[in-house]
Amino acid sequence: MKPPKKTKELVDLGKKLFEQNCATCHGMKGDGKGVAGIALTPPPSDFALPLKSWPNTKGDLKKIFEVINKGIPNSAMIGWSQLSEKERWELAYYVMEFSKKK
Repeated sequence: MKPPKKTKELVDLGKKLFEQNCATCHGMKGDGKGVAGIALTPPPSDFALPLKSWPNTKGDLKKIFEVINKGIPNSAMIGWSQLSEKERWELAYYVMEFSKKK
């Protein structure tokens, strides 16, 4: 489970996957305010917050990958192991970009 090298193409592919699979809950801005997310308890993660404040991962790339892979118990965040390992890395890199868009 070694992360691939981060490239613009990899992040762009992650963006497409995020829009298709994650934005409903996390919102297009990654702020946790997607149309389905507003009704969830606990609410979806707000990726616009500083990376170190992310509750389940503290912004660590490998931990983000694990959350995408396995989900978060006692929450609506399911695991996305049906995506390829490459796709899960693409998502991990992409969600980190929200924190940088200040």
